[in-house]
Amino acid sequence: MNKQKPLLLLATTLLAASTLVPATYAATSKTKKPAPKPATSQSYKKPSTTQSSVKMVYNGQAVNTVLKPVLINNMPYIPVNMLSSLFNKNVDIDPKTRAVTVTDKPDTNVAALQDQLSQKETYLSTLQGQMTQKDSQLSQKEADLRAKDNKIADLEKKIADLDKKKETNLNDIEDKLIDRYKDYKNAQFDISLSGSKNSVRVNIDVDLDREKSDWNRLSSNDKKSYLQDIVDDIQNEYEDADVEGYIKDGSRELLSFDIDSRGNVRVNDNAKNINDIETQIASDYNDYWSDIDLDIQLSGDERNTDFKVNMDYHRYKAKWDNLSDSEVRRLMEKIYDEIQGQYPDSEIVGTIYDSYGRKNLATYSVNSRGSVSFSRVAAY
Repeated sequence: MNKQKPLLLLATTLLAASTLVPATYAATSKTKKPAPKPATSQSYKKPSTTQSSVKMVYNGQAVNTVLKPVLINNMPYIPVNMLSSLFNKNVDIDPKTRAVTVTDKPDTNVAALQDQLSQKETYLSTLQGQMTQKDSQLSQKEADLRAKDNKIADLEKKIADLDKKKETNLNDIEDKLIDRYKDYKNAQFDISLSGSKNSVRVNIDVDLDREKSDWNRLSSNDKKSYLQDIVDDIQNEYEDADVEGYIKDGSRELLSFDIDSRGNVRVNDNAKNINDIETQIASDYNDYWSDIDLDIQLSGDERNTDFKVNMDYHRYKAKWDNLSDSEVRRLMEKIYDEIQGQYPDSEIVGTIYDSYGRKNLATYSVNSRGSVSFSRVAAY
């Protein structure tokens, strides 16, 4: 009876290979015996146990085992513990209940893959967060860019409005100048402006067909004073503006002007040669007195200049005698100013000469201190 217990224990701790292991065997036992009959309660027969040359093959690969399978009643058996190493299973044996519990071991590869997957999901989540942040930053930059574009558009509109306002202001100045200076000492002028707040060009037209006598009565100082008033009004509006311009009779330029750094007008008469000056003065003043014919002549140069106003006293005696000294002096002053405008350093002496009686009727000069000497000779 003592020899039967180990056999029973061995039988209870072995599992049939055909039911637990998907393997084949290709060997028979050394002693072939007929299959045992089932035991009965009245009798017990010792199981037949022999060594086996069974080969273990798992998933197509031969398995080398330390313990060889055994044949019990011609049925191959392997130890349960071999399941743990061969098939990566957990095997628990409960001697009390004689129960064998087989469970799967955790797959470390799966755990590692799951860990990698978790890391990649975390990294993906981080990338998505970064992408969301970048998208937000890009949206903000686009919004900032649109805001800047809108600001630029607003500034450009304001600049355009200011430019338009400046143009309007220039027109307003022009209207004021026309109101104030279209009539100057009985002469009629047409004034227009062009340019910008930094550079203003003054265009003044006079029709000498209608205004010649009044124009001729204007001395160089009169013209300069007239232009200075216009320049001052412009610079009251545009303080730093450079101002230049001209006075024309149609296409003929009578004079041009500009200003110095202090805003003082500089008149530039186009006639510089004394013959040109004579022609200009003669054109302007030969009919100064509409009922007396005059012939004005100049001689000299830039240092010394004489002007002579020839008149036939015998022919115009009564009209001459009716002229007051101030009227005679006024004509001579105007001619003097015209010459001085061209030759500012010249010593200028003028006479009104009776071409019939060959004598001086009046003389005019200015000394170095600016004192005027005027005399009118008594008639015959």
